[in-house]
Amino acid sequence: MIPRHGVVASVALVLGCGGAAPTGDATVEIAHYELALDLISRATQGTLTATATSDGNCFALADATRALTDVRVNGEAATTTYTADDNTELTICGPGFYAGDALTISYSSVIPAETLGASQVGFSSRSIGGGNFYYMLNWVAQCARLGICDPAPDRFATYRFVVAHPAELTVLCPGDISTSPTQTICNFSSAGGPLYSTMGIIAYDRWTSRSLGTWDGVAVTGFERAGGRVLDVINADYFANFMAWMSERFGPYPYGDELRIVVAPTYWAGFEHPGNIVLDDALVSALGGDEDAVHTLLHEIVHQWAGDQTTLASTYDFVWKEAMAEYLSFVYEDETDGELARLTRAGWKAYSNGAAYHPVPEEQPALFTYYGHVYGPGPMVLFRQLERLTSRDDVLAALQTLLGAQRALSVDEVVAALEQTTELSLDAYADAWIYGTGAPAWHRIQLTGGVANGFYKLTVQATNAQAVPLACRFSVGLMSADQSESQLVSVDLWNDGAPIATWEADLALPSFEVASLVLDPNHECLVYPAASLVTMPRGVNWSPWVTENRYRPGRP
Repeated sequence: MIPRHGVVASVALVLGCGGAAPTGDATVEIAHYELALDLISRATQGTLTATATSDGNCFALADATRALTDVRVNGEAATTTYTADDNTELTICGPGFYAGDALTISYSSVIPAETLGASQVGFSSRSIGGGNFYYMLNWVAQCARLGICDPAPDRFATYRFVVAHPAELTVLCPGDISTSPTQTICNFSSAGGPLYSTMGIIAYDRWTSRSLGTWDGVAVTGFERAGGRVLDVINADYFANFMAWMSERFGPYPYGDELRIVVAPTYWAGFEHPGNIVLDDALVSALGGDEDAVHTLLHEIVHQWAGDQTTLASTYDFVWKEAMAEYLSFVYEDETDGELARLTRAGWKAYSNGAAYHPVPEEQPALFTYYGHVYGPGPMVLFRQLERLTSRDDVLAALQTLLGAQRALSVDEVVAALEQTTELSLDAYADAWIYGTGAPAWHRIQLTGGVANGFYKLTVQATNAQAVPLACRFSVGLMSADQSESQLVSVDLWNDGAPIATWEADLALPSFEVASLVLDPNHECLVYPAASLVTMPRGVNWSPWVTENRYRPGRP
């Protein structure tokens, strides 16, 4: 998820206290968050463990609760001032400290019962299915909704949540869980998790749990209310093989030997809390069908590596984590279920047609405004189109250099890794396909064909409204009237990186009469028809996958 809006990325300090102790601006890094939360009143006691990275006595973090009391630094009372235009940047001044000093920042607050737009980002509760449901959800650069924090996306920390709640509620959150009748403690003590996904608590009083088996050495437990359909379509062998497939390529599952699959009434179809994946309970309808649930769970499992273990360098690097989650799910689908893979790539292409922003929008709109526009173009331009220019092995080799270790990653670094393994120069490609302002103008293709001089002459004419030329490779299908016979023709608008507008070929006459031309039947490039002779391949108008970008009536 991409630039941070309204809050500082690193931490700045101000002013001074008396004596010989340092005063003035400084910086700190938060290593651990501890949050004691009463789930019903939303009252919190927060404790942040940090290290000073420069001398001073004041520092800026973020808070949007506007309900702080008893703020202390190393046990001594501190002053607080809101300084940003949106009232989320918080300056805290306390006793002076030196670079390298350990700091403890404590406070009391009440988390507002508010969310980001129609989403569940923030704190929400509702009655559903005869029970009570609660969700404390963070997102990229949104942690200030929950209390004092550093909102920079590239930070890793450990966490401890102590949740007081009615005895009938089951409370789940990342980390090892210990319970008593009215208290649940989640201790996330692995190498560290990004704030956007790790700071999340979900609770419900209608769940039942069941074992989903052991997936590549990881014990998997499902939580779903009675009558739910999502867990029933999860094939343990299929997902166990996928966990092994991921670990073989990108290192072991990052979060120990336990994974929880939590099914709940959620705004997004899936969310990648480390070791505590949440799936929407509407992924499988009363009419059946398991494609949404299968693909979404694959997507969220990939995020354990791509998004959680390796996270975003900045807010506007959002596209790479979603593109990787989509692409790696697709590759596995392609190896195990060709029809599921076809639906996935058809969804990408359908969803890209009409995207209002480039994958990395240089105008930097608010993340909630643009995030959903990356799910189709992202996997296409970063990976699928490069497969066609080189090979899938080359693309996967790049991802193997990027994943498998705790780090923050930028889109620029992804492109650089792809250049290294594909041996392509991708500067012009990135300028054309990835970066830009406004709505992308993908290629519109005019196809014409007919018999001439004993050959079938095929002409591909590309039009492009962008100032920067687009280039890629794809196929055109020659199709008989009853669609029982067809022939694929490879079209090269890449031309070794120098894009061309017109491509022509004299082909040997097919053994059937060509009745229609099918543009890009294998969904290899963001090209779209511009003439009636061109037909879109079956599946292109199919509704795209409902991953985190789930669009439902009345929702953004």
